[in-house]
Amino acid sequence: MKSFKTWLEDNNEENKPQDQIINQNTQINQPKPQNIIGGPLESQAKKSWSGRKQEIIDFWKAVPQTPLLVDPIPSSHKGSTFGEDGIRITGSPNYIYSVLARLKDFLPLESESTKLQLLFKESDRINPNRPNRKSYAFYIQVKQRGSSSKPKLS
Repeated sequence: MKSFKTWLEDNNEENKPQDQIINQNTQINQPKPQNIIGGPLESQAKKSWSGRKQEIIDFWKAVPQTPLLVDPIPSSHKGSTFGEDGIRITGSPNYIYSVLARLKDFLPLESESTKLQLLFKESDRINPNRPNRKSYAFYIQVKQRGSSSKPKLS
């Protein structure tokens, strides 16, 4: 299995993010980059790809500021969105609030062409090591807006 550094070096040219233009209300879709921070998209290896901690930290430090490169979920999508672009934040409300303060780049994606799919809920899971601590989950995904499939009744 290739190391994270080797994978990045091998895929450096073909995986550079393309410029995207984002304004207050719209995101102009341009070609999306290939998977720039994970393993190969079509891995032939039987073991799932995973970077080592120091490789990930080094890569993270070197990642340049870019606009959000979100691939919106198609409006016609049905079923699980587990493999789609999204963020899950779990923990205490204060932790979630502090992370959300750094994710305001998502807000302009609530627009005429895309919408934010959001969920904020108390978790029903109990940590046996901290049974009195309430935990919460916050999910963010971007979905394309589509024309209503339900006909209007007169």
